[in-house]
Amino acid sequence: ARRKRCIDDLNGRRCATIEDIDITLLESLNPNPRSPRNTDTPATIIDRLSVLALRISHANRANDHWARVALLQEQYDDLVGGLEEFLANLRAGTANFRVYRQFKSAGQRNYCGLFEARYI
Repeated sequence: ARRKRCIDDLNGRRCATIEDIDITLLESLNPNPRSPRNTDTPATIIDRLSVLALRISHANRANDHWARVALLQEQYDDLVGGLEEFLANLRAGTANFRVYRQFKSAGQRNYCGLFEARYI
């Protein structure tokens, strides 16, 4: 149970960090509210990139088949390119996004920063 609470705490902090990054970007870029809205956000893409980077690292250490590493690297490169394009479109006013809150259950509120007043 203690380990589960630790994992939940880490995931809650990860979600809060993703939201903080997106909020900062929205405030600094001030995207055009009439532009098309993406369902992914820059920070969720960064989160996915971090997962892919870990997979690539583990695959390289395990001497996985070169095709697996190449496929993971291709996915990573595609995602980086998509993020760069998305950020350029945000700056140009041709894209937009909304921060979607990751609300946790009431039982998790005591160790999840997402329920602080600044997130609601």
